[in-house]
Amino acid sequence: MNLSFALLCEQMDKEKRQTPLMDSGEEDKSMIVVRKGNQLRKEDDRPFWDDFIDMCGDAQSLGTLLQIEPQKIMRWPSRIREMLEKLQSHEAENPGPGDRDEVIPTGDNGAFTSNQDPSIGEM
Repeated sequence: MNLSFALLCEQMDKEKRQTPLMDSGEEDKSMIVVRKGNQLRKEDDRPFWDDFIDMCGDAQSLGTLLQIEPQKIMRWPSRIREMLEKLQSHEAENPGPGDRDEVIPTGDNGAFTSNQDPSIGEM
């Protein structure tokens, strides 16, 4: 099978149109924050976003604390719910081994050895 770069790009565009992940870079950043908020608590605990949305119910006080207009805060719950739905939909379509951040080994674990032969590398 001879696959060209153009055909590969065409196929990727087709798949992207069928199941778009995000609409914009701004939405990508929002999704990252929503995902991290979901990971703040254990599965059995009340979700962080539920508590946050409850706090947004007192937009006047929260606005005073954060020095933000209460009208902006009043829009947050619907935006957060929208992002939670998109995240849930994305995770249902693309199940992965785990959504939590994980540490990737760097190789600095003794698997590599250094050169002990003084004659190697001499000029």
